[in-house]
Amino acid sequence: VNCTEESMQHRIELIGDRLARPAQQADETTPPHKVLTAQFLAACADGGLEAKIARSLVSKWLIDKVGHPSLWSANEWRALNSISDAIVSRRANRVEYWLLMSLKEAQGRKSAIKRWSAELRTLLHTSLDELWTATRPCNCTCTNCQLPCALVRNHRGFHDCGGDGHRCHRTV
Repeated sequence: VNCTEESMQHRIELIGDRLARPAQQADETTPPHKVLTAQFLAACADGGLEAKIARSLVSKWLIDKVGHPSLWSANEWRALNSISDAIVSRRANRVEYWLLMSLKEAQGRKSAIKRWSAELRTLLHTSLDELWTATRPCNCTCTNCQLPCALVRNHRGFHDCGGDGHRCHRTV
């Protein structure tokens, strides 16, 4: 959770640096789920990416990339969470940066701007916390095949692995 107690200027510098920093290059020591996270972020721009449906987008992307969920290793399941978290984090950073830059540009009495700034930043952080909570994974298994459910916690309807057919695709 970001701290609304930090000065606006410090926060702008911190987030600006974070957004401008190039992605780290993967090497042989990079965990596989982080490699997949970097690949997803490079392939999918933030614009138009709906953070609320991050898990289903990531699940479809992983299915296209590595196959049916029954073929996934622990790394792919870990990547599902890692990528969803990265989507929300990237969006949160961009939204907060936009808000802070807009507040910085606002004209008017300093006392009013300071009061509105604190209220808006608190509201933003509350909304971002809700967004992050909305992307937490369901801890149940698919109703049809017993693979982990790829949907978000507290979703409506049946638990679903995200794969089609609900048959195991592993060869024995």
